[in-house]
Amino acid sequence: CGVALGVQEVRLLVGYEVFGQLLRGALDAHVNSHLDELQFCITPDCPQVYSLASRVATCGSCGVSVCTACRVQDHEGLSCDEFRAAKAEPDRTRNKIVEDILTLRCPR
Repeated sequence: CGVALGVQEVRLLVGYEVFGQLLRGALDAHVNSHLDELQFCITPDCPQVYSLASRVATCGSCGVSVCTACRVQDHEGLSCDEFRAAKAEPDRTRNKIVEDILTLRCPR
């Protein structure tokens, strides 16, 4: 018929549960089409969205602080590259040298 329905009319027609699913789908679509501006919270099962406008975003639901540049938990005091390097697998050669230095040999 070409008549536009208002939000309240749609909610009444489809019911609360389906309306919630429609809203979540609309939010997901909006965020996914604006990933250069918005991002979902990194905490599993947290439904919140944060803006990438500042270096750190704090989730209003779960309280986690997120580095918006690399999209992981905030690593205050470290650059993103320094944080990634610190999280990378340790160098086996370096570990062997440290182990050799720290291993005490029995004097007998």
